[in-house]
Amino acid sequence: MTICNFAAKNRPAIMGVLFGVSMALYGIFGYSHQRDLVKRCKTETPGTVVSVEQVSHPTRNYGRSTQHLLYQAVIEPDDETIFDGKQLVTDKTEHIYQNGDKVTIYYSSADTEAYYIEYANPSATGHTMIACGLLLTAVGGLFFYVEHRKNNF
Repeated sequence: MTICNFAAKNRPAIMGVLFGVSMALYGIFGYSHQRDLVKRCKTETPGTVVSVEQVSHPTRNYGRSTQHLLYQAVIEPDDETIFDGKQLVTDKTEHIYQNGDKVTIYYSSADTEAYYIEYANPSATGHTMIACGLLLTAVGGLFFYVEHRKNNF
């Protein structure tokens, strides 16, 4: 059996494996990109960031395939930090990074040592992508196995 015959007979399996692996890789890199963005939020905000944790996962979509995650960051203000506890939640500052990631910081009026970070991340569902990719790879591998058993017996 030549490679062309094998590829012709196993086209669904090959497509499943290739698509599954690419989806899993996209999910892995998307998840690391999400972690990198939170890390940058920690280092590029005024004051010393004590913790950043996800407080909600809104399903808003701004016309793109981008999910917006809302994080709350707790900071310890330093001498140069101007932080007014009377600011409204609608007061915000935006940071545009070189690769197009938009980070919006919403200041909280309830707590003088907390503000909210919302960022647009195209790969916010990294875990789902990894799981689907591995599932598709397994299904493609199952197709390979069935075809191999059919051809050899």
